[in-house]
Amino acid sequence: MVWLMKDVLFKSMVAALIVAVVVAGAVMAQSTVSVSVTVIGPNNAPVANAVVQAWQSNSVVAQGTTSSSGTVTLNIPNATTTFWVSLGNGKYILETVTTITSSITLNASSYYPATLATNTTYSIPVTITDNNNSITAYTNATVYSTDSGVTITYPNQTTVNLFTVLKFVNMTVNGTPQTGNSVTVSFTGPLTIIAYYAVSTMTLLGIPLNTTTLIIIIAVVAVLLGIMVMYAHKSSAKKIARARSTTWV
Repeated sequence: MVWLMKDVLFKSMVAALIVAVVVAGAVMAQSTVSVSVTVIGPNNAPVANAVVQAWQSNSVVAQGTTSSSGTVTLNIPNATTTFWVSLGNGKYILETVTTITSSITLNASSYYPATLATNTTYSIPVTITDNNNSITAYTNATVYSTDSGVTITYPNQTTVNLFTVLKFVNMTVNGTPQTGNSVTVSFTGPLTIIAYYAVSTMTLLGIPLNTTTLIIIIAVVAVLLGIMVMYAHKSSAKKIARARSTTWV
């Protein structure tokens, strides 16, 4: 009798587990939406080969590349999603969508642009935080959006090559000075965000070090080593010749 009760209990647990798995699978399937995303560029034309990322909870949940007609189909969990689209040539779309439907259009021509720039010619990483998603872009970039509460953060310090370090000085938004290296903006009109950096370059005997200087130094050292090797070879040859002449005498 006890054995029978245990067998019934075991089978009931297995059945309950199977039902739970099926229900969970059904819920997951229902919470994911197949979305046709259409990307329109600043010129109001479809953009081919645009890379579309869907961000949720600071992770990419879906990604794809648009066809020649500017569309791509993504399977996206049904939750608030931040779209980050690379249009090419340093242009991007940033747009948060609260309701995921089967068809979404991201139209840069109807959004406002934000130019991310610096006072240097170097490419500097900029962190863009929107709906708790942190995305990295590089200057000089133009971001198209209608979102509000977007935080733009430039690094306090960044190394751009072996000998050059950039140190943050200040920032302006549409010409207005800001406090610190981070600013929160709303895309309600065109924005120009410029971060100013002091360039710190390593020097050798007062000469700034860069790739060209390094090549020259290596070439000079190579020539000096070559001369030293030739001198050592000649000196060794003279010693051998003297030893031979002494032996013959």
